[in-house]
Amino acid sequence: MPDNKIITDREEMLETLKYHPSQLQYASDTLKDDREVVLEAMKSTKDLDQVSNILNFASEELKNDPELKKLA
Repeated sequence: MPDNKIITDREEMLETLKYHPSQLQYASDTLKDDREVVLEAMKSTKDLDQVSNILNFASEELKNDPELKKLA
Protein backbone atom coordinates (compact mmCIF):
# COMPACT_ATOMS: atom_id res chain seq x y z
CA MET A 1 0.00 0.00 0.00
CA PRO A 2 1.45 3.38 -0.94
CA ASP A 3 2.27 5.66 1.97
CA ASN A 4 -0.41 8.17 2.91
CA LYS A 5 -2.98 6.76 0.48
CA ILE A 6 -6.51 7.36 1.75
CA ILE A 7 -8.46 4.13 1.52
CA THR A 8 -12.13 4.44 0.70
CA ASP A 9 -12.91 0.81 -0.10
CA ARG A 10 -14.39 -0.86 2.97
CA GLU A 11 -13.39 -4.42 2.07
CA GLU A 12 -9.83 -3.34 1.25
CA MET A 13 -9.59 -1.56 4.59
CA LEU A 14 -10.98 -4.51 6.57
CA GLU A 15 -8.44 -6.83 4.93
CA THR A 16 -5.57 -4.39 5.52
CA LEU A 17 -6.46 -3.96 9.19
CA LYS A 18 -6.12 -7.69 9.84
CA TYR A 19 -2.37 -7.35 9.36
CA HIS A 20 -1.71 -3.63 9.84
CA PRO A 21 -4.21 -2.16 12.33
CA SER A 22 -2.45 1.20 12.48
CA GLN A 23 -3.41 1.73 8.83
CA LEU A 24 -6.77 2.92 10.17
CA GLN A 25 -5.13 6.33 10.09
CA TYR A 26 -5.30 6.17 6.28
CA ALA A 27 -8.99 5.30 6.16
CA SER A 28 -11.49 7.74 4.74
CA ASP A 29 -13.58 9.68 7.25
CA THR A 30 -16.52 7.44 6.38
CA LEU A 31 -14.53 4.33 7.30
CA LYS A 32 -13.22 5.93 10.48
CA ASP A 33 -16.87 6.31 11.46
CA ASP A 34 -17.66 2.65 10.67
CA ARG A 35 -17.88 0.73 13.93
CA GLU A 36 -16.97 -2.62 12.35
CA VAL A 37 -13.86 -1.15 10.72
CA VAL A 38 -12.66 0.42 13.97
CA LEU A 39 -13.38 -2.80 15.89
CA GLU A 40 -11.35 -4.80 13.37
CA ALA A 41 -8.38 -2.50 13.89
CA MET A 42 -8.70 -2.74 17.66
CA LYS A 43 -9.02 -6.52 17.76
CA SER A 44 -6.13 -6.98 15.32
CA THR A 45 -3.74 -4.96 17.47
CA LYS A 46 -1.28 -7.41 18.99
CA ASP A 47 0.13 -4.96 21.54
CA LEU A 48 -2.68 -4.35 24.01
CA ASP A 49 -1.06 -1.07 25.06
CA GLN A 50 -1.62 0.19 21.51
CA VAL A 51 -5.37 -0.48 21.36
CA SER A 52 -6.20 2.93 22.80
CA ASN A 53 -3.90 4.53 20.22
CA ILE A 54 -5.89 2.85 17.45
CA LEU A 55 -9.07 4.39 18.83
CA ASN A 56 -7.47 7.82 18.35
CA PHE A 57 -7.79 7.31 14.57
CA ALA A 58 -11.56 6.74 14.80
CA SER A 59 -14.23 9.38 14.27
CA GLU A 60 -15.10 11.63 17.20
CA GLU A 61 -18.37 9.77 17.67
CA LEU A 62 -16.64 6.39 17.95
CA LYS A 63 -13.89 7.78 20.18
CA ASN A 64 -16.66 8.58 22.64
CA ASP A 65 -18.49 5.28 22.26
CA PRO A 66 -18.65 3.76 25.76
CA GLU A 67 -18.22 0.18 24.54
CA LEU A 68 -15.17 1.01 22.43
CA LYS A 69 -13.64 3.06 25.23
CA LYS A 70 -14.09 0.07 27.51
CA LEU A 71 -12.21 -2.15 25.03
CA ALA A 72 -9.40 0.39 24.81
